[in-house]
Amino acid sequence: MVVSWVSSAFSEKLHTTKHVAHVCLLLIVVFLFEVGAGGLWGGTPTTAAYPPLVTLLFQLLRLLPLLALPQAVFNFLGFICFNAFPERAKLKGSPLLAPFLCLRVVTRGDYPDLVRTNVNRNLNTCLRVGLEKFMIEVVTDKKIDLPENQRIRQVSQYICIEFLDVMIITFT
Repeated sequence: MVVSWVSSAFSEKLHTTKHVAHVCLLLIVVFLFEVGAGGLWGGTPTTAAYPPLVTLLFQLLRLLPLLALPQAVFNFLGFICFNAFPERAKLKGSPLLAPFLCLRVVTRGDYPDLVRTNVNRNLNTCLRVGLEKFMIEVVTDKKIDLPENQRIRQVSQYICIEFLDVMIITFT
């Protein structure tokens, strides 16, 4: 019990520390970019070489990058205000009383390593939170060599050519 409390307290401080480091790094990068690019300290352009209409066009083109300003401001506020490193979720009830869960991964099977990685991550997550009644089902068009496990089941789905012929005849 004490080890769990110490681990939880350390984990919470670690997440807060990561968030503060993230915000500081973001502010440093923005400041260095502003200093390096000339930022707001750039001089005003000279207008004597161009006719007034061309000068107006250049000034309008100069303001075009400001269209992205709202998105940039809200992204910046999102990085600062919201912690990108949240603490782990706590279960509200006992995992033993949870209903049976079937997690289904549907794929064409073109990237078997990615599917294996995702299935292992899902399996480890379910085991880490203490779920007892669950199964991971992988539905693929192509055979994927998944590790042997009683909680992982692979279902190969093949489309029968005769069935397609019947469907085409029926709907044409």
